[in-house]
Amino acid sequence: MSERRHRWQRWLLAGTLVLASCSASEQPVPGPKRFHRLNRAEYNNSVRDLLGVALQPADDFPADDPSLGFDNNAASLSLSPLQFELYERAAAKLASRALTPGTTSRDQLLPCADAADATKHADTCIAELIDEFGPRVWRRPLTNEELMALSELGSGEPLAVRAELVVQAMLLSPNFLYRSEPVAAAGETIWLNSHELAARLSYFLWSSTPDDDLLAAAQTGELLDPATLRAQVERMLDDPRAYALVTNFGGQWLSFRALDNVFKDAHRYPLFDDELRVSMATEAALTFAEFVGQNRDLRDLLTFKTSYVDTRLAELYGVADPGPGFVAVDLAGAERQGILTQAGFLTVHSYPFTTSPARRGRWVLDHLLCQPPAPAPDGVDIPIDPMSGTKREELDAHRQNPACAACHDSLDPLGLAFETYDPIGQLRTLENGEPIDPAGALPSGVAFANARELSTLLADDPRVVDCMIQQVLVYALGRGLTASEHRHIDTLAAELRERGTGARDLFAVVAVSELFRQAAPAAAEEAP
Repeated sequence: MSERRHRWQRWLLAGTLVLASCSASEQPVPGPKRFHRLNRAEYNNSVRDLLGVALQPADDFPADDPSLGFDNNAASLSLSPLQFELYERAAAKLASRALTPGTTSRDQLLPCADAADATKHADTCIAELIDEFGPRVWRRPLTNEELMALSELGSGEPLAVRAELVVQAMLLSPNFLYRSEPVAAAGETIWLNSHELAARLSYFLWSSTPDDDLLAAAQTGELLDPATLRAQVERMLDDPRAYALVTNFGGQWLSFRALDNVFKDAHRYPLFDDELRVSMATEAALTFAEFVGQNRDLRDLLTFKTSYVDTRLAELYGVADPGPGFVAVDLAGAERQGILTQAGFLTVHSYPFTTSPARRGRWVLDHLLCQPPAPAPDGVDIPIDPMSGTKREELDAHRQNPACAACHDSLDPLGLAFETYDPIGQLRTLENGEPIDPAGALPSGVAFANARELSTLLADDPRVVDCMIQQVLVYALGRGLTASEHRHIDTLAAELRERGTGARDLFAVVAVSELFRQAAPAAAEEAP
């Protein structure tokens, strides 16, 4: 193993010990800590905002495994030897690019480098770099021990070399790659300190590191004041970086990010190609961005009739070509209503060669009602593609198996409502020459004629707003909720309803909640 690797491993070990032994700032809170690794989106966004470079090195990192619907779940964000190698490579490339002479980033990171006496006063120059960049990259003030360790890196080397080593070390440290928070024992309440709260808030709303304004509020302690926190949340939601809520929360909750990995039988569905895949994702993203940006009522996500359509989607939906780009088009005549009839959603929750009532119905139960069915028994999750007749007929026979009926009794009535849309979301009335019957009933017995009527019923179901809050909490906290934490949902739902059930308000209500400002409980029971 090279001396270079030994050097970095010694640095990482020291960084890990520092990370595990002290709180982000203020007086350290004794007890265990919870470590939350940055996922790929968070890493890319953080280095963009810290260094001002266009590189996106995390695109080459291994995919982050999703858990509970999201890829920012701390329990699933492990660190492999390969990931460490890629972090090391990325840190070196980022430091080199950011400190290239003549760049804006170098002028900001190392303004003293071009002074006539910079070499003579290299120690002072490096100290200024650490003082300015350190608290930003580690999201808190540095300890004296950390300042000393960083200042000694590359001692005796030319200033440019030392500066690159310092920036690399900061980016490769666990203090950057992980967020550290205290863990509360059973029956104990621990409030996050101001820097921990700033980091949790910025990675929730921006999927990125805190900016100078947020760090300043953390440094003075003002962020712990509810009024200041609310003002910061509103400011951050107004910032373009809040679009991360669309791509990362919305993209995963509404499944349109999954379109990147969807494939369809080209012989059966020749319309589906990469261009249409992008159009589907864009329609969903523009829709959710409008709801957040305009603070539209969340329940309207299930009932809106106007959506964003381009030429390719117009062909798929059977409406007039709206012309160049994406245009808001009334789709009521095309039998479309809300997110559940958008082509992207229907495409993701299908198989490559056929639809899947089970997948579509499971999403409604899991993501809109937070009542996921039990996992399918081994060997029975087989896609049904009847050679004759319809899936309704096949599923009626499928439910004769008691092991299948336990789940399918709740899945099938919901999933079959979408059978008038094929595996790429195109409207159809026949399957194998037989008429499709999309009618069904909710578990409560309330009947619906098709997917649009089902969507309307769901929009009026109070469980949907409660479930949306739970989904946002899981994303915001990066973990599942314990059984005792579910009591917060009723309080937050009442507050959200008072504010009008707006999509933007949903994120604001969660961000200022007591649950969001508290440390995670030890051995959290991750609820589905």
